[in-house]
Amino acid sequence: MTLPHVQFYDPAISSLGISVNGSLWTIGQEILCYLIVAGLMAIGCLRAPFMALALAVGVTWELFFDHPWPDTRLLTDFTFIAPYFFCGSFLWFVMDRRRPNIVLALIFLALGVLCLVYWPDYLYGPMLFAYPLVYIATSPAIRLPTLERVGDVSYGTYLYGWPVEQVMNHALGQYSTWWAVFVLSLPTSLLLGWLSWHLLEKRALRWKRISFFQRQAVSP
Repeated sequence: MTLPHVQFYDPAISSLGISVNGSLWTIGQEILCYLIVAGLMAIGCLRAPFMALALAVGVTWELFFDHPWPDTRLLTDFTFIAPYFFCGSFLWFVMDRRRPNIVLALIFLALGVLCLVYWPDYLYGPMLFAYPLVYIATSPAIRLPTLERVGDVSYGTYLYGWPVEQVMNHALGQYSTWWAVFVLSLPTSLLLGWLSWHLLEKRALRWKRISFFQRQAVSP
């Protein structure tokens, strides 16, 4: 996340001035979550009820414990990231068995709005919008443009967006406006995301063909 003697702008303006790529802090947590999924799959416990239980424990943990592991950054970051990961995992199981329901989507949308209005500081409130977003994305009545020909640029854009913004902010001056940085950073980050997909990610996904776990069925 930082490199010796690398500074984009005065840290007195923001401590992020010495951060080369803040997005990288999630990578270790993501790897840990995937290792947990692989372990659950290996012992035959990768099931929807277990994902729902892990999600419930994660979102409840935040209600009663604030920074529960003050001397262990790895565990603190994991307990923060894991509920989002298990939410996505549980949602995959739900979507695999049935199409999203508009009534449920509206209920979750209403709950999400209420949470933002009356409980804006709760970290996991925005997850309530996940189901409505999946409904929009998969609804046959709503035709969204596809990026299939372009490729999946999302993750590469996420990874490279931060350093691109830092460079743009440095080039424009440390007091540059956010919108000027955004306008210049977005196309550059998308280009890097496109290159990352075609030169690295797409090729790495071919390794799934030799995966030991690929032959094992995932239990609903």
